[in-house]
Amino acid sequence: MVTIWSCEAQIFSLQYWFLNRYRRVLGYFFLFCAFLALLQVVARLSLGRITPRHGYLILTLMILAYILYFAGTLFDRTIFPPPPGLHWHIPLLFALGPSIHYFLKFALLPDEEIPPRRIVLQWFLPVLSLMYVASPFYPQRDLSLLDLLFAFKEKSHDTHDVLVLIAFSVNTVYYVFNGWGARFLLKLPLVEFAGIRLYIIIFLIGSLITPVLAILGVAMHRIDFLSVSCILISLSIIFGYIGSIRYPEFFLPLQEVARNQKYQHSQLKGVDLGLLEERLDLLFHEEKVWLDERLSVTRLARLLQITPHQLSEYINVRFAKSFSNLVNTHRVEEAQRLLRQEPEKSIIEVAFASGFGTKSHFNSVFLKSVGMSPLQYRRAHA
Repeated sequence: MVTIWSCEAQIFSLQYWFLNRYRRVLGYFFLFCAFLALLQVVARLSLGRITPRHGYLILTLMILAYILYFAGTLFDRTIFPPPPGLHWHIPLLFALGPSIHYFLKFALLPDEEIPPRRIVLQWFLPVLSLMYVASPFYPQRDLSLLDLLFAFKEKSHDTHDVLVLIAFSVNTVYYVFNGWGARFLLKLPLVEFAGIRLYIIIFLIGSLITPVLAILGVAMHRIDFLSVSCILISLSIIFGYIGSIRYPEFFLPLQEVARNQKYQHSQLKGVDLGLLEERLDLLFHEEKVWLDERLSVTRLARLLQITPHQLSEYINVRFAKSFSNLVNTHRVEEAQRLLRQEPEKSIIEVAFASGFGTKSHFNSVFLKSVGMSPLQYRRAHA
């Protein structure tokens, strides 16, 4: 028994000797990857047009950049000062899971429509944790991040540790769910998707190992486990950057596979697709139902005598668009016609005449579709 304890003590001291010896190297490495993540954020923001996929990717990169900056400055605080203020890392850890989840969802199914209540529910924990750590009820509120680091090895588990463990556990559930939902990608042909498959496998394995190591690190107060977890996060930033250059349209060839996978158990069996297409064409081109600002997938499905799920599937498969994107396409085309042919109408009148309920929504959708504002479009075609 004495021999076992002495071996464990030697291993433990060896680990901390290694960390102390190379902590400056790790600190610089984490900070380098944090700034690399921020550079990718700036590059994507410069594109101007932010889709849901890019929005969640930017959010994910910003969260990872903060976590790595947090880790790098704590490893060697002589490089840069640690982040001041609240324990921002706790709500950001809660936000990481849903952020990556929605990035992957919109990357594979860019026209996916997510019920607002589901999004609110999944962002409930990050918001709640932020309110808690900012409140006077959080016991470690006045404890600096350096105090947390210095006392980490000896201190008993406290509220901070419990919150971090819950955050990592929730993220692990998200990553398992994402991996299970994307398992069909591992069946892609090796010849055509060899490089992409490799990146997918590395990401799936890394996304599971990283939070597990972090959980063990916090539960056992092992800085070495947390260090390896941060190293894996840093490598994901580097591999992601390399992958975006080598495969600039990484997700494009996967979207058709994902769409087919989603509808492999079609709800359109028994539906006369020819008749459905005729009815939809009549409603869109003759009756112009999209001019009604209150038009919804439920109301249109009732007119077509099918279920909303059947209509969503048909539109997604037939047009490779969501219901809202298809409706907005027709509304924008009508707005373009009115802007060209009826210059006496004001912008707000064109918006209402095209089926949009508000001017702000009209401007947003028009700019996203055409690449210029309605006013710029009118001047260009005057």
